[in-house]
Amino acid sequence: MTQLKPTIICQNPKCKTENRGDARFCIKCGEPLPKPVRIFISYAHEDEHLEKKLITHLSPLQRVRGTLVWHDRDIKAGNDWTTDIDNNLLAADIILLLVSADFMVSAYCYSVEMKAAMERNEKGEARVIPIILRPTELEGTPFMKLQALPHGAKPVSRWSDIDDALLDVVKGIKAVL
Repeated sequence: MTQLKPTIICQNPKCKTENRGDARFCIKCGEPLPKPVRIFISYAHEDEHLEKKLITHLSPLQRVRGTLVWHDRDIKAGNDWTTDIDNNLLAADIILLLVSADFMVSAYCYSVEMKAAMERNEKGEARVIPIILRPTELEGTPFMKLQALPHGAKPVSRWSDIDDALLDVVKGIKAVL
């Protein structure tokens, strides 16, 4: 998991203590803490520059809510990459599809990761959120029926300020946590 020393803030209004991201109970009041949300990012490597910026924008969710973000660059040397991807895809609560023409042409992104993500979404096991990075044809895609981000499904690359687009994406993700 891509981590920044996550913390979880106690939800008790009288406490609001910061706790380690792996804590199950508040160190001050003893209240149970919410389980960290696991986010899986599926993207084409051609879009890695935007994926990295998105991870930077997700850092407040990692720090404050203990959200765990995973992408394929977290695979350790010597690990079986298909096993790591499958395990993290199956463990995710939220699956982000970073959509572009390169994502659509990638056999692995489209036929393996997106297919598994949509199956989990259909079963109610995970929430899939398409994030439109760059303009591409979406008609007929399995995720076309899902509400995409940023707002209005305007591609991130078409915004005058990419940081504004990614902030809009993070706000959309935060709304479903």
